[in-house]
Amino acid sequence: MNPKELYTEHIKTLTDEIYQLNRHNRLVVVLELTAIALAIGCVVAYTIWGGILVLVVAALFIAVYVAIRWKDSRNSRLSEQKDSVRSVYQKELSYLDGDFSGFAVGEQYVNPHHEFTLDLDIFGPQSLFNRINRTVTTGGSDFLAKELAETRVRSINEIETRQEAIRELSEKESLRTAFLAQGRGRQINTVAIMEALHEVQQLHISRLAAHKLTYIAAIGSIIIFYGLLAGAVFGPLSGSLPMLWVLLQITAVYLLFGRTLKRVNQSINIILPRLGTYVSMIMQIVTSDLKSQEGRDIIGQLSADEQDALKSFRLLKGIINDLDQRNEIWVPISNALYLADYFIVRRFLLWQDRYMMHIDEWIEAVSHFDALVSMATFRYNEP
Repeated sequence: MNPKELYTEHIKTLTDEIYQLNRHNRLVVVLELTAIALAIGCVVAYTIWGGILVLVVAALFIAVYVAIRWKDSRNSRLSEQKDSVRSVYQKELSYLDGDFSGFAVGEQYVNPHHEFTLDLDIFGPQSLFNRINRTVTTGGSDFLAKELAETRVRSINEIETRQEAIRELSEKESLRTAFLAQGRGRQINTVAIMEALHEVQQLHISRLAAHKLTYIAAIGSIIIFYGLLAGAVFGPLSGSLPMLWVLLQITAVYLLFGRTLKRVNQSINIILPRLGTYVSMIMQIVTSDLKSQEGRDIIGQLSADEQDALKSFRLLKGIINDLDQRNEIWVPISNALYLADYFIVRRFLLWQDRYMMHIDEWIEAVSHFDALVSMATFRYNEP
């Protein structure tokens, strides 16, 4: 099957699947409303006639609503993913028809003083870059542009190694498409992510939370609070004791870590929407089972034993999610119950100590793979 036939067939299949999912979504909305209405009806019936069985039925309807809601969310995500994949195929089909408008032209790389890129139309509309470029990160775009503008004479071994990597990826159509679908029509700003992480690295953050003694003290404080609470509820202790302890905990955590978390959050929150995509891309790369030397080198960069990029980005995403959920109501409650701000700062400091030094290398590896996917797609389209 040639590329045009494959793209056309995939577009048709995905369109049918998306239609079915969207049709089910409309039915799910009706079922959700029905389940919640029946649950409310049961509660109303209980208030009028009583009967524990009615409450049990109401609980069952609520459980049904939750299950339907989960299914609805799953279908919506699946529909969105399939639409992103279909968009990749639609752009490739347009490319084969001579329409390159769906891809960046690389005008920022035009250099009239370069030895050959201007004369050979390497960058700009209808250029070689415009035909090859499928990158989903700005780092990948920069890597591709650098490769096309390279003036150094390469050895035969370098050329053959690159050819091997491109050939292998060109044969992995589903991997390339899944990777490209992560972009969802917009590039990840690699520079913005690196600048945000480096800005946080340069912040003056107290190392107090990373110390073992503060960790022991925090655990002890939580144990004391729940001990006092149990003593007040089940024993002779006054209820004012756990309340006083809670106030002391909240005040201490705010004074020690409140401003630190605010500064970290302001610097790093910009990358939250993109971290999930980075995690997905790294997952695809490290599980791709590439055999080429260049492919194995990229996987090795991302999955070294103690410096695993996937684990690192997942941990960072969890930390940033916790930061994002902080608000005026939740902060005092979470600090009262389990010293949340202390443990967020501690997790971030430990993450920084273990992984921060490798971030540039990992982002460079993803950019490298991103550029190779573009080259391999060009090879597949132009056999």
